Amino acid sequence: MAILIRPVVEDDLEKVGQLYSKVYTSKDFDKFTPAVSIEYIAWIYRRCPELAFVAVDGQKIVGGYLAAIKPWFNGPHVVDGEIFVDNDYRRQGIGLRLTQTLLLQAKEKFGASEVEALAFTDEVGPEFSSVRWHEKNGRHIIKELVLVEGSIEETLVIIDQRIKRTSTQS
Repeated sequence: MAILIRPVVEDDLEKVGQLYSKVYTSKDFDKFTPAVSIEYIAWIYRRCPELAFVAVDGQKIVGGYLAAIKPWFNGPHVVDGEIFVDNDYRRQGIGLRLTQTLLLQAKEKFGASEVEALAFTDEVGPEFSSVRWHEKNGRHIIKELVLVEGSIEETLVIIDQRIKRTSTQS
């Protein structure tokens, strides 16, 4: 059967979230439970439903790409994208077709000129690594940028300590 790429509709969100959970769950990483994944996918979808597409094999959702638009100094950028394909359907060009569809829509509907992505490296594990895929498809690694994250609680404690030190030094 031919794989069809089509827009996501509200009724798809649970199945799309379940597939996301399946793709991003391994014996070493089980944080994307179905409930968490469904909530996350619904959040991405509601931010920009125009940039949400699925790949379907008959009635079965086998891949998805959802993203948003961010205004930027050089025009709108596609951001916060999540692309995923069922392991049984990889290496068939589904990710490429999802990307093509989403980027054409972003360009036509929003005038987007750039796409930004966070990608897992081999250090995360080969089953999640996507940096090479992005590179092969025209994206560039910006070595000057890094992902920075942290606990809000820990951050607030540290900031509070720094503020207290600064006020006693004044």
